[in-house]
Amino acid sequence: MEPGRYKPQRGPLKKGDRAGVVERLLVDYFRQDRAHRSWREFRLSVRSRIKDDLAANPRRTRSLNLWIAAAAILSALGSAVVYLLTGKAADAVVAVASSFSWLAVVSMAARAHIGTVADMEGAARNSFGIPNGLSFLRVALAPFPVLLAGPALESEAARWLLVVLVTALVLSDFFDGQLARALGWITRFGQALDPMADIIMLASLTLALFAADGLTPALFTLLLIRYPGLLLLASVLYVLKGPFEVKATSVGRYCSGSTAVGMAILFAATFELLPAEIDKYVHYVVWSLYAMIGFNLVYLLASYGKLTARLRR
Repeated sequence: MEPGRYKPQRGPLKKGDRAGVVERLLVDYFRQDRAHRSWREFRLSVRSRIKDDLAANPRRTRSLNLWIAAAAILSALGSAVVYLLTGKAADAVVAVASSFSWLAVVSMAARAHIGTVADMEGAARNSFGIPNGLSFLRVALAPFPVLLAGPALESEAARWLLVVLVTALVLSDFFDGQLARALGWITRFGQALDPMADIIMLASLTLALFAADGLTPALFTLLLIRYPGLLLLASVLYVLKGPFEVKATSVGRYCSGSTAVGMAILFAATFELLPAEIDKYVHYVVWSLYAMIGFNLVYLLASYGKLTARLRR
């Protein structure tokens, strides 16, 4: 094929193929050996296909918009709380700017992948779904643990609010999967979003806990490699290799869930909200986190080798 020419694949997806406009276009693009001169045409095609995909699924799009509106309301309330706790307009401006900028990015990503809200047999869903909505909210509210870490060092109300927020985020990680299985709402979108939401949530908790001086530098480094590092690696692979299947493994689910619970305990211990009888055992939680993260990193390195070998085929 002549270099620089880009001819996107047309026609409907076959049953069993990965659904989603962005994934399909990326497959087309990388099949053309990533010709640089086709990038502008590729970008315009992505925009056009996303519009078509949204127009073809109006009920699902409206459902997603309601979740985006709920996230916007919660972000506005969270920013107002930051202002009330600190009394500084600058802190409120930072909270509004960071939370709504992040929400804009997350919302665009969700809308771009609206076509993947289908079950494993390829049957489309007319609604975004409560399980997917909970995962979406967990991602959308990720900035607030970091935003509340500073006020929590000076205000007891902020401490309790931060611990309640962290607990709610951790519980949402449990309930979205349980609801998806109970309601039969297991979709490709949810299977990709859930582990990504866990990574983003734990990255946010890591930064917030370190800002509150609740992590040792060594544990902070391990957590930083495990969660933001993994997200960065997945993004690089997505760009360099094209779309690949994302599945949460039992090892990953156990380590992420246990790490989230452990970090919630560390939040409570850092802000002296635990009874003395429990606080004396917190160092066991720290050592457990060291062991889990270390084991999980070794497991991920082994999995990365298998993934890259599969992508090369």
